[in-house]
Amino acid sequence: MYLDGLELPTEVIEYIAYSITNNIRELEGALISIIAQASLNKKAITLDLVKSD
Repeated sequence: MYLDGLELPTEVIEYIAYSITNNIRELEGALISIIAQASLNKKAITLDLVKSD
């Protein structure tokens, strides 16, 4: 999936969606954290990266 200039693999989106079910703010925070971590470490957003967070 392509979102705001960022490509997120479907398995990453599904993992986040199933892991965070409390509220939209928590979901948004998780996405921001993942994007920041990938950007700072110059890594692609993968399922392994998301699970390590």
